[in-house]
Amino acid sequence: MPARFPHRPGGSPAQPPLLDLPALRVLCPETPQLRQLLHLALDHLQRDRHQAYQALATGDHADAGQRLHRLKGAVSMLCAGQHPVLLAFEDVRMAQAAGDTSRMQRAARRLERDLDRLKQLLREALAEIEP
Repeated sequence: MPARFPHRPGGSPAQPPLLDLPALRVLCPETPQLRQLLHLALDHLQRDRHQAYQALATGDHADAGQRLHRLKGAVSMLCAGQHPVLLAFEDVRMAQAAGDTSRMQRAARRLERDLDRLKQLLREALAEIEP
């Protein structure tokens, strides 16, 4: 029987949430702390994502790998542990290691959609808690 998850932002009953706000509220119980964490996450998500894709576009696979690893670490702190976005990072890495450009581009597009959704959820969460 598949795991069931309560409906939360970016999740469904069959999939864990992309932005796990209840877990983040445990880490940052005070609203100012949570706001700061969400702002930091949004800033890093945008910057690291841009730098990773820039490295991929220029063929600097070592730099791209490091940046994607850093980005995956940040995303793993924001989402529930078994979210498919974490597998999308691994798909990009494996395709990159295999030198399969076509597969890497497909995996990168899937990852891009998930990261766009995460960015949207971060903005929505910030809008709800901004003074």
